[in-house]
Amino acid sequence: MDRWGNYKSIIQEDRPYINQKTEIQNLDAAAWLLDSINTPQKATMKISYESDDYAYVQDKKSSVMYDIIGVSSEANGPIDPIGSLRNSSNINRYLVVRILRSIGEPMITEARQLFPLFDGVQDLYFNALVRVVEASSGLPSRNERITGFIPIDFEASEANRSFGIRERGATTEHVDFWIKLPIANQHVEVSYSENPLTYGINMHPFTLAAREYIMIEKPLLIKPDHSEISRDLGQAFDDLGTTFDEVFGGGGLHGYIDRNNRALHMVYESSMIRLNHLFQSKKGGGARVKKITISDNWERCKQVEIMNSKMEFMVQNIFIMMETNHLE
Repeated sequence: MDRWGNYKSIIQEDRPYINQKTEIQNLDAAAWLLDSINTPQKATMKISYESDDYAYVQDKKSSVMYDIIGVSSEANGPIDPIGSLRNSSNINRYLVVRILRSIGEPMITEARQLFPLFDGVQDLYFNALVRVVEASSGLPSRNERITGFIPIDFEASEANRSFGIRERGATTEHVDFWIKLPIANQHVEVSYSENPLTYGINMHPFTLAAREYIMIEKPLLIKPDHSEISRDLGQAFDDLGTTFDEVFGGGGLHGYIDRNNRALHMVYESSMIRLNHLFQSKKGGGARVKKITISDNWERCKQVEIMNSKMEFMVQNIFIMMETNHLE
């Protein structure tokens, strides 16, 4: 089930959201619902369902979590195979994101068609799996789920400059597109800029969020190789002084974390960003009746050809037009 208690055929622990692929969600929405009725007159009613949908939550456009499938240093450059957020001094600031297409949805062939994703979005929410500790000194690597917001404010005129479709990224099954993220800078204060600054530490926004997470939520990860053994008071003060000089000297805490290459890789699987629904028709968890098909077995009673004929019934002065074999 998803987080609201609705049936979900595809189970993803880190993605408890409604599947937005129409063909799958329509089947999920119909689970556990009445699908047929047999009447005493031997007629049958078949009920078909579809997922409900919505475009707004109060005055806000409905939004969807889209899968991150890669990062790159260029809009159409190769996706980094190991999820590096920085290669040497080069920051892989381009996110590559995938939208799964449903049957009947229009093809996306131009970057300007993507603007509804960003319309009104000023803070890009992300939920990513980031490696906060690299494997070293006999310690295993460690990934943590990092969430946060990145300031963006794209205009429609920025198509192919701030966002665009990847080369050969539009298929009948999905659309792969790129987003150019601002560069985060850690100095006296945190800032975001179009180009790297000449002071402070320039980094990927995911790296910044992960390092802040380490310092605030998991301070033990600042120096994970520090052994936890019993010490007397004198040894404890000596150890404290050594650790203080190591961690806070030479650029302070931020410098120490940067020198130890923390949060420089991400795991693509289960990493997502939140944007508007491209077609403003987000699938909900509920269901609605799509079609009712009635088979009254009339042909067994009348040995005549009545296919495609229509019958009229007077019910309390209301005429109901009913197909002999199908009522929709």
